[in-house]
Amino acid sequence: MPDNKNSLLFDLDENEPGLNDLLPCSSKPEISSKPELKKTFSGTLSGKIKILKEAIEEINQEIEERRKLSKNLLKKIDSDLFTLEYQLKELKHYVLGHNHSIEFRRLGLEREILGLKKEKRSEAIREWEDISSLLRKRRDLIMEYQGLKNLEKMLAP
Repeated sequence: MPDNKNSLLFDLDENEPGLNDLLPCSSKPEISSKPELKKTFSGTLSGKIKILKEAIEEINQEIEERRKLSKNLLKKIDSDLFTLEYQLKELKHYVLGHNHSIEFRRLGLEREILGLKKEKRSEAIREWEDISSLLRKRRDLIMEYQGLKNLEKMLAP
């Protein structure tokens, strides 16, 4: 036992092996140099920045594709509306209630026109929702990208 109350409960003998001497050589931790660590971190950072940039570009392409899809759908709906409205105009010169089959056709055309107008509004809403979602994702990726770029600038020599 040691004589001093503030000392450890046991003293190590200088001749006894230390903790590092007891570990096998393969399990001893090696301290890497700071430049190597910085280089590894910089490489990882650059890889992450590249992936984020590609993801942002993909989202931009998806937004453009969604706009094109919506434009094509709306163009098709407008074309169908034009055809149905033309057919309905052709029936306008017939007197209402005079011919049962013409009235049935007129009601069918009006229902189809109303359905297409509803579909047109729905498509505009779906386009807005889809693009809004993509813009939110892009905004998050841009913020992460900018943060990593700033970190990269701070680490640059």
